[in-house]
Amino acid sequence: FILEGKKGGKISAFFYHPGLAEGISFGHMLRSADGLYKYVKDLKEREMRPLIHTATDGEIYGHHEPYGDMALAAMIKKVEEKDDFIFDNYASYLERNPATKRAVLHEGEMGLGTSWSCSHGVSRWFKDCGCHTGGEDGWNQRWRGPLRSGLNNLSQKLERIFDEEIEKVFSGRIESQRLLSMAGEVFSGSKSLGAFLNMLQADYGLEEKDRVKVAHLISGMKNKHFSFTSCGFFFSDISGIEPRQDIKYALYAISMFQSFCKEDLLLPFLSDLREAKSNVKNQGDGMTIAQEEMKWLSGEVEAALYFFMNRSIALKDDYKSRYGQFLLMSYTESEENPNIEIMDRESQESFSFTILSAISIEHGINLYICENDNEMRPMRRFRIQNSEIPMRMLDEIMDWIDRSMTKIEFNEIVSLSNNIKNFSTLVRNSKYIPMGTLLLENLGMALKILKSMFISHSYISSKDRREIIGSMLDFVSKNGRSEDFNSIKRIAQSFFENLATKVKKEGLTENNAEETIQIIGILRNHSIEPEVSSLQDIIYEYKSGRLKSDAPVELLEATYQALNFQ
Repeated sequence: FILEGKKGGKISAFFYHPGLAEGISFGHMLRSADGLYKYVKDLKEREMRPLIHTATDGEIYGHHEPYGDMALAAMIKKVEEKDDFIFDNYASYLERNPATKRAVLHEGEMGLGTSWSCSHGVSRWFKDCGCHTGGEDGWNQRWRGPLRSGLNNLSQKLERIFDEEIEKVFSGRIESQRLLSMAGEVFSGSKSLGAFLNMLQADYGLEEKDRVKVAHLISGMKNKHFSFTSCGFFFSDISGIEPRQDIKYALYAISMFQSFCKEDLLLPFLSDLREAKSNVKNQGDGMTIAQEEMKWLSGEVEAALYFFMNRSIALKDDYKSRYGQFLLMSYTESEENPNIEIMDRESQESFSFTILSAISIEHGINLYICENDNEMRPMRRFRIQNSEIPMRMLDEIMDWIDRSMTKIEFNEIVSLSNNIKNFSTLVRNSKYIPMGTLLLENLGMALKILKSMFISHSYISSKDRREIIGSMLDFVSKNGRSEDFNSIKRIAQSFFENLATKVKKEGLTENNAEETIQIIGILRNHSIEPEVSSLQDIIYEYKSGRLKSDAPVELLEATYQALNFQ
C-alpha cells in the first residue's frame, strides 16, 4: 500500500498477517517447526497470498518462547529443502510488484498516531489511559504525565545547551543536529567514541582541548534520548525497574551537561518528578526514586571498586580491563595502597583513585576509595562496605572465587581422582557404606575435579580427560544427590558456552570438533543431556554452509550429529 504524508511524501508499506504474528508471539507456534510450516502452507493455499510475512519481537525467539530460535532455524531449513516457498525481502518484492493501492492511517487520539498495545493511540506513553501491564487493583498510571513532562522539560534545556556549546566549539563548521545524527554510529556501537572524535578532529577542526567537552555533550545527548525508552511508561508503576532506568539515564545526562550552564538542571527535574506519585506508598514519588538512584556509587567509583576486587581476588586468567563503559588504564601496586587509573569511554574523562583496604572475616569489606586530582591530591573519599557492593558485581566476584578454588594442578587431580576411585571400589557392594562426612567430602571433591577439568587443563590428552571426567561422573551418578547433578549441568553449560566462544574465535577446528563430540558423549553416557544451545548457534553456521571448516567431513558430520542437527 502507498501511504502519503501531510507534507506530500510517499512510502510503500507492507501490512503483516495478524493471525500469523499473534500465533508466533502468543500462540506458541514456535514449539513445533512442522506445525508452523503447515500453518504457513495452509495460509498460502487458503488465502492465495503472493507474499506471507509477519511482524514479531526478536525476543520471542528464545526469551519468551524457549528454543524458539531453534524452531525458527528448523523452519528456515524446511523452506530451503522444499519448493513451497522462497525467501524474499521487501525491497526485492517491491521492485517486482510496485504498490498500487492506497491506505490512510488513523491519526489516533490527539492526532499523535496509533500503536498495537494501546487502543487509545499512544496515550500509554504520556497519560493514565487505562492501558498497563501488571499492578494491583485500584492502581493508576497518573505518574506518566509528570514523568513525561519532566523529561520533556529537561530535554528542551539539554538540546538548547547542546546547540550553543557545539556552535562555540566548531564556529559553524558543523551544525549541532548534523553532528548528533552522525553520532548515531557511536550510539549504536558501530564506531567508538574515540574514533568519532578523531574524525571530528580531522574533518571539522575539533581542537584537542575540546575533546572531553564534546564527549560529554555527545554522551549527555545519548542518555537524554535513552531516558525516553518506551518501556519506562509501558507498565504499571513508576517504581518499576523500567521507569527507574529512564530516570537514571536522565540523571546521567544532567551530570554530563551541568558544567555547561549556570542554571541548576537537577532541581527543576526533581520538582517535576515530585508530581509522579507511586501506587506503592513506601516508594513515594519520582523525586524519591531519583534520590534513591543518586545514592548509589557513581560509575567511576564503582569501576574502581571492581578493578580493585578483581586484582585482589581473581586469578590472572580472570583479570579484567573493562567494566561497563570504563577501561582500566593502569593498576599500580605500591607498598601501602594500590593506585588505579581508569577512563570513561562515554565522556573520554580519566580518573585516578587510591585504595585503602582493611578486609577481615569478622568485619567484612572495609575500603576507602580516594579520588585524586591531576596532581594526585585527594579530592573525595568514599567508604565502601559489603552493603555497597552491587549484586551484579558480587555475582562476578563469586565466579572468580569459584574458579580460583577449582584450579587444581593436574598431578593433584590424578592423585585425588585415584583416591575417589579407590573409595568407590571399597564401598561397592559393601555392607559398610559410610554415608556421612567422608562420602559428602568425596562428592564435593569429585565436583571440584570436574569443574577444574572442564575449565582448565585443555592441554592434557583426550584419553586422560575422558578417563578422569568419566570416572568422576560415574562416582557422582552412583552416589550423588539431585543438587549434585544440577551442579554438573551448570558446569557443563559453562564449558560449552566457553567452547562456543572458542569456536567463534578459532573456527571449527579438528580439535574443537573432537572436544565437542567427546564431552557430549561422556555426559550422555551418564544420562546427562547437556545444554549446548550456545554451541549449536555458532556451529549451525558451518552446518548450513555459511562458514567453512578444514576439519574432515566425517568428523564434521559426527559433530552435527552430537549437536542433534538432523
